[in-house]
Amino acid sequence: MKKALKWLLLSILVVSLMFCVSCNQESGPEPEHVHTWGSPVVTKAPTCTEKGSQTLTCTVCGETKAEEIPATGHSYSTQWDYDDSYHWHDSTCEHAGLKGSFEPHTWDSSQIIKPSSCEEEGLIRYTCKCGATRDKAIPKHTFATAWTSDADYHWHAATCVHTDQVSDKAEHAWNSGASQSDGSVIFTCTVCKAKKTVTPGGRDVRMVTAGPGEDSSREAVISWHSSSTGSYLEYTDADGNDFVHVVANAECNEVLSTADWRDTSGKALTEAHYRCKVYLDDLTPGSTYKYRIRYAGDGCSETAEFKTADADTTYFQFMWMSDLHTPKGGDTYINRVAELIDYAEAKDGVDVDFVLFTGDMVNKGQIYRHWQYWSDSGLMNDYTYAFVCGNHDYYGWNDKVRTINDFYKEVCAYPANNEEGSAFVLDSNYWFIWNRVLFVCIDNFTQESEALSPLPGSSLSAQQAWFKAVVKANEGNYDYLIFCQHLPFFNTDTKPCDYGNYSSWYKIFDEYKVDFALSSDEHHYRRTYALYNNKNPNYSSAANPDAEKAEMIDGKVSKGTVYVTSNQTEGSSLSTLKNEASEGLKYIEYSAGGQGGVYFTVTPTEMTLHQIGSGGREFDTITVLKKDRSK
Repeated sequence: MKKALKWLLLSILVVSLMFCVSCNQESGPEPEHVHTWGSPVVTKAPTCTEKGSQTLTCTVCGETKAEEIPATGHSYSTQWDYDDSYHWHDSTCEHAGLKGSFEPHTWDSSQIIKPSSCEEEGLIRYTCKCGATRDKAIPKHTFATAWTSDADYHWHAATCVHTDQVSDKAEHAWNSGASQSDGSVIFTCTVCKAKKTVTPGGRDVRMVTAGPGEDSSREAVISWHSSSTGSYLEYTDADGNDFVHVVANAECNEVLSTADWRDTSGKALTEAHYRCKVYLDDLTPGSTYKYRIRYAGDGCSETAEFKTADADTTYFQFMWMSDLHTPKGGDTYINRVAELIDYAEAKDGVDVDFVLFTGDMVNKGQIYRHWQYWSDSGLMNDYTYAFVCGNHDYYGWNDKVRTINDFYKEVCAYPANNEEGSAFVLDSNYWFIWNRVLFVCIDNFTQESEALSPLPGSSLSAQQAWFKAVVKANEGNYDYLIFCQHLPFFNTDTKPCDYGNYSSWYKIFDEYKVDFALSSDEHHYRRTYALYNNKNPNYSSAANPDAEKAEMIDGKVSKGTVYVTSNQTEGSSLSTLKNEASEGLKYIEYSAGGQGGVYFTVTPTEMTLHQIGSGGREFDTITVLKKDRSK
């Protein structure tokens, strides 16, 4: 019996061992444990200045880990507090007495509460963005009864101590003139009795402007107005003193102006003028030229300069500005343009080749004097200007009707290349290439002209067909593509602008790989993220995770278009430009109101926008990489 029990126990042991070996062979090593962390338990709450901590426990194995909780930072009221000199936001956290956004008042706006008079002081009130106000007395003054005048204006000068004050300032109102035996004509102002003499061949030439040629490495456009026939162009290289190149008058496209020009009071101009335009070619790439306009009697204009683009390199810089509205607000506001150029050229390696100005050069397009502020300022003497037509450049002397762009076309110099293949648009649309950058410039307001006074080639669809034809015709001739118009693509920080036609253009820009889409009109700088397929690089959607979107490499745009609305240049000073855009917006990355401008630096591999304002400080920048245009 015992022997049988012994054999039974031995058999059970053998079977058990066989089972265990088989079990181990089939199961293999145990899988690595992955923690499943439960909800955190705060062990130390964070404060404004100190970090906190929390503990998490694995719900499977019970292991724990500690995590740091960032300090909350101070919190501040959204309401402003202020004293006589400063404003700030009071702290609302436990640290009472702290002041956020503490800075001096900026007296940005003013209102005359009570005008001054000769007998009584007036009152002007300045207001800061925080709501603080500052009142200042306007001194009383007296004026002479006799007129004081210069070549363009007359006024009554102050006879009190306030010698900077003038009264009744206005442009001269010239009569029809009296002819003299020597052929000259003497004109008399019907108000102040000032006189001017116009000699044979014209008082001088006016509105002398250099614009880009279609191929700006070898071509340029020179435009001017003359009081009489017979004026012509002379030019030479920058080192030469002899003007060896002469463009005879017969080649100067001289025509009598038919535009309905007016003076500041709305009266038709008494002095007729001729509009002349020369299309130069066979110039030397990468050169600077001097030029001047000759007219009868050995008279000539001031000597001015223009540059040509390099033919085979992409290294260059250009300025971009808009919305000056001369002389709205003040005669000196045009100085902001010169300041911005000077500030840009003070940067290392920056030498501005030309100036792009996307509209509203003047306040009222029909008033001849408003355009003369540009030529009289001397700004036109040193640079090539590419002007794009704006709504103010259409305006009549006392209205805002936008059906005629004759004034813009008579003053501005640009290539006559509005017809490309079978796509024709009105001749205030044009394109040019500068150092392998293709610029396409659109006149938005021909679309309104079509609605009011239909003309062929003025519709948005015609402009889009023309744009496509221009880009296709220039394949292989450019590395970057910039689109320019006056009306903004975005006039808020949250959605596109209907009248800038973003929804009609963005798919075309995606297809043709537009780098920058530049616009104006709103007087407020807005710069989008790069956008492709209406989506920025941060776009994500659970419903459409594979949607194409803009792309970045090392913080630089590699895919998509950057849409920018410019600051205005109208103003008594340049502004400190602060980003007002909230984080995480769908479109806008930087938004700032005030006066400022932009310069671009272009290299063979990338193009960079630099927004500048007060003191030449740079407030925003973005870089676009050169795109592969072979596919």
